[in-house]
Amino acid sequence: DLALLSLLGNLIYYVGLAVAVQNAGVAAASLIIGLLPVTVTLVGARPGEGVPLRRLAAPLALLAAGVVCINIDVFRSGEGAPAPRLILGVLGAVLALACWTLYAVWNARRLASTPTFNSHEWSLLTGVVTGALSLVLIVPAFLAGGAAHGSSAWTLFWGVSLAVALGVSVIGNGLWNAASRLLPLSLSGQLIVFETLFALLYGFLHEGRWPRPLESAAIALMLAGVLWSVSLHRPSGVASNMTGT
Repeated sequence: DLALLSLLGNLIYYVGLAVAVQNAGVAAASLIIGLLPVTVTLVGARPGEGVPLRRLAAPLALLAAGVVCINIDVFRSGEGAPAPRLILGVLGAVLALACWTLYAVWNARRLASTPTFNSHEWSLLTGVVTGALSLVLIVPAFLAGGAAHGSSAWTLFWGVSLAVALGVSVIGNGLWNAASRLLPLSLSGQLIVFETLFALLYGFLHEGRWPRPLESAAIALMLAGVLWSVSLHRPSGVASNMTGT
């Protein structure tokens, strides 16, 4: 299970994400992968677990509307890549979306059925397996050849790889595993929307600009959808105490 989870959630997902960003841009990749809250909630929902899907229809609709706003903005802005590259980027984003949907659902259920390991230990085990698989897959990657890179490029590559390994694989996955163990999948799935929001934020910082009106609307819709979902997941006793009843 760990090997397949590592392939889905780390290796194949990041390959698809890299292809999407390089060929379709940050915004296009974000808008497609931004469907994760919807796909994880729908795929992972079980009868009697968490909040019924019919009660989540409105928050999910807000999330979907946010993704639509980003989509419209991408095509209106005229900054898209040429058609062949854009199609390749879209396919990469769809691949990443499918992989992380399966990973999130499977990982949450695996954690729930494996009380032997805590969230941090499970994250470290996943990292070890991912590292081992990477060593195996790096051989055909180098044999395939490609353009030569200078020492400065390799230094940057290893520096970024180390930062991603520590920040995302160790710390990020540890926090995600903790959330997966503590929260119902119908809620944790929607919290993935923050990945999209931060991706857009980093994209704006990189481009040195403020979000356009439709981008701002998308962020507002996504945040509203998540906050609404959180309120629906609040225990009834807590809600009663907050209202003073």
